[in-house]
Amino acid sequence: MKPNRKTCRDCGNTKIFNKKRGLCWKCYQRAYKNGEIPPLPRFTRRIKDQWGPEIMDDITRIEAEDGMNLSDLGRKYGFSREYARQIFKRIYKKGIKALDKGI
Repeated sequence: MKPNRKTCRDCGNTKIFNKKRGLCWKCYQRAYKNGEIPPLPRFTRRIKDQWGPEIMDDITRIEAEDGMNLSDLGRKYGFSREYARQIFKRIYKKGIKALDKGI
């Protein structure tokens, strides 16, 4: 049985945003940005399955500013720049650690 938390486990705030982790919104965002909460494995797996594993290398090139941008990524894989931006944002919300874990 899961514990019934009424306050945030980090700061003691009474408003719980994520019940599974027992965190308020502020602490959840901090943990997410610091890489303490794992990335979206289903999303990255779906992207790899749909577009191939090389898309993750191309996204890494965008992060490293290695001559590729969101428009180039969209043209290469046949989707819009906006969709490329959304993919990039979801994968890199947590920083490069998401790709280092091999997800």
